[in-house]
Amino acid sequence: LDTKLKAKDWLTVGENIQIALNDRDFVEENNWYHGIVSRAILADPITPVKDENGEFVPLVNGNGNPVARLDEGLMDQTSKNTKIVGNVFAEFSIIEGLKFKSTFGGEISLDEYKSYVPAYQFSVGDGNASPQLFQNFGKNIYWQWENYLTYKKTIDIHDFTVMVGSSATLWEYYNLSGENKVGPSNPSESLQYFDRFSRSGDVLGGEANHSAMYSLLGRANYKLLDKYLITATVRRDGSSTFGNDYKFGLFPSFAFAWKLKNEAFIEDIALISDLKFRVGWGEIG
Repeated sequence: LDTKLKAKDWLTVGENIQIALNDRDFVEENNWYHGIVSRAILADPITPVKDENGEFVPLVNGNGNPVARLDEGLMDQTSKNTKIVGNVFAEFSIIEGLKFKSTFGGEISLDEYKSYVPAYQFSVGDGNASPQLFQNFGKNIYWQWENYLTYKKTIDIHDFTVMVGSSATLWEYYNLSGENKVGPSNPSESLQYFDRFSRSGDVLGGEANHSAMYSLLGRANYKLLDKYLITATVRRDGSSTFGNDYKFGLFPSFAFAWKLKNEAFIEDIALISDLKFRVGWGEIG
């Protein structure tokens, strides 16, 4: 969804929103030692998949029969991902040359993964005594809110642009995982949940993190004859990742540019399509 609407002579609004849903049912693909493809590559090329009785033949290389694993669904995995990305904005024309724009955007991602391996025994060294279940849930949230007031003015050969604004961002991450290798022998799908497994086999994990940042900024641009440009910027940033004694920092900068291509002694030289001299100074942290 991507729209832009001039609701009034002085008001323009719009949004850009994308929603993606991903639902997969798959086998392990990228594990060199335990994946289906890698097991097939490492399999004995002269041993048949099944014997004369129609039973799966254990392969002598010790990696198990990959066709048997596929047939029995021993490496089934499912994953779901929901992602929403977008932004909305409103721009106000206050007076001639003066505009205010507010934009809010962000991303939400929800992830779910599940892997279930039932109890099985194909051969000596190729079996699983008890069902195994692994599940993982993740959440990632990011948003940013920006507000800018901009004034532009041209007086004869002079062009001025002044901007002040603020920006606030927040990022949060959360992950929870669980694993259990002591489950019921019945492979029924209704039993493939942690409440059906023995509590003695629970292995839990998880992590969380977050950060936030708030900035105030100002910038002034001056242009003379479209040849000489001066830019001055100052911003004050506060971040949760800064040290306790330095939660906020002030970062000024200054730049001067000379568009040599627009000078009479260069503009007619065909070999030079663009030429600019620029010098700047600033502080970062």
